[in-house]
Amino acid sequence: MNGLGISTAWLATRVETGGELLRAVEELGLDCLEVDYRVGSEVTETIRQAVNRGTLRVISVHNPAPLPPWLSPKEASGDALRLSSLDEAERRRAVELALRSLRLASELGAEVVVFHLGEVEFDHQSQRLFSFYRENKIGSAEYELFLEAKLRERAERRGPHLEAVMRSLEEIHEEAAELGIWLGIENRFYYHQIPDLEEFDLLFRRLDGGRLRYWHDTGHAQVFEALGFWRQIEPLQRYGDRVVGFHLHDCRGIDDHRAPGDGDIRWRELLPYLEGEDVRRVLEIHPKVSPEQARRGIDFLTDLGVGVACAEARRRA
Repeated sequence: MNGLGISTAWLATRVETGGELLRAVEELGLDCLEVDYRVGSEVTETIRQAVNRGTLRVISVHNPAPLPPWLSPKEASGDALRLSSLDEAERRRAVELALRSLRLASELGAEVVVFHLGEVEFDHQSQRLFSFYRENKIGSAEYELFLEAKLRERAERRGPHLEAVMRSLEEIHEEAAELGIWLGIENRFYYHQIPDLEEFDLLFRRLDGGRLRYWHDTGHAQVFEALGFWRQIEPLQRYGDRVVGFHLHDCRGIDDHRAPGDGDIRWRELLPYLEGEDVRRVLEIHPKVSPEQARRGIDFLTDLGVGVACAEARRRA
């Protein structure tokens, strides 16, 4: 059984050295990490040394990692270069970064790399959608007309971007298969991003029998529920047999990356999927969460039975 890890997203912009990062993780009582795209080469090397000493386990890597050299931690993004881009030079560079992430995962002993796949490019007006939520207009006639028009536009524009994603994944998949790395495709925060609920199925059928798996982000799913797209549980009901991991964070309204228990998520609904033997569980809180709030979130998950550290999980197995 896998224990609970924490994403470096919580600390990468708040600490200056790898030693500081590891001490903060240890103070939470955790011993597993997801290395994300905010972590530079020096901190990555400190993490590598801890893995080699056997004091730390890396359970996942979030593409593109380590931090691309042309970005600062505060500029870092999982969408720095898009696998969906119609600019072939950008798409190729995005594939190169993805291969770099796969090699890092292999070196650190992680078996999963988490991916953002890009977007459908059009005037999506997501901020207007958020305004509907803030004005309590989700489900109104105005909202329905707006969303119908925008989803139609997305569908009309998606073909070339989806094909670019397919090509990118096929190029990445060959090395993933050689290294024995799972490709965890994450559900996204914005509706114009790829994949939507149906597009996951297209991707899984294209690479059926391969290394492609579903990575469920609880906060993103809750935002989609709040905005009226689908319920938190729906992608798990569809793709639960393909789940390879979770980003665990709570969401209040459309404000996500909060500590678990500090939001609207109905966590017990998720337990049948969280308790899987080979499921990775990563606490993905952001720097706005204090250490005390983080500890309460871990206690909350522990009470649910999914918050123990990796070493403790191995002892119980």
